[in-house]
Amino acid sequence: MEDFVRLPDGATLWIYTEGHGPPLVLLNGGPGLADYLQPVSTLLADACTVHRYEPRACGRSSPAGPHTLAQAIADLESLRRHWGHERWIVTGHSWGADLALAYALHHPGATRAVIGLAGGRVVNDRAWHAAYAERRHTEEMPTAAAPNLDVNRALTDDWRAFCCTPDLLHRLSVLETPCLFVFGEHDIRPSWPTEQICALLPEAAYMPLAGADHYLWRGNPQGLAKATKTFLKALAR
Repeated sequence: MEDFVRLPDGATLWIYTEGHGPPLVLLNGGPGLADYLQPVSTLLADACTVHRYEPRACGRSSPAGPHTLAQAIADLESLRRHWGHERWIVTGHSWGADLALAYALHHPGATRAVIGLAGGRVVNDRAWHAAYAERRHTEEMPTAAAPNLDVNRALTDDWRAFCCTPDLLHRLSVLETPCLFVFGEHDIRPSWPTEQICALLPEAAYMPLAGADHYLWRGNPQGLAKATKTFLKALAR
């Protein structure tokens, strides 16, 4: 079901819901990308009520700012309240996985679990960016994956500042939210920041996905579905 929701400050976001089961929200990467996670929603719709949305100034959502990490977290919390969920599973792809972690830190009581798809890192590191830049020309992006560059720059700068928060690693080390991070074996991005996060979080698992690149559902959809649904079944138990 497609709809629009008006946020407390008057901004409107495009939203979409399908499936049945425990609530799960999908967070786009970029930052600054419109919705491109319909294939992931299709994989999970038989196990979850899957929500998707387009952030401010992306796709069909209104251009209203500010484009900050704090606002992105607040918008996500507004959506949870709009959909009427006490707790939900926050699932992000690429930078969306980073946002999922930040949301869990700010709203641990509302976060049933975090699933990171090809993302999840809290570093502002030149080596990571150098490796990505060197390989970037080899990656085929989905047709819809063209970011709003203004949003991308603003949120990337804000994320880098967030990574320098003095107590960030301590807060992650005591976050008891169950987490799963799935990373494609052919992703051009270095996996070590995500593996570090998994080693730091007390309830986290890291899973390399054979045959997959950054867009995990493209190379190994069956493996991605199995990994996420196995994790979801464990949560239910």
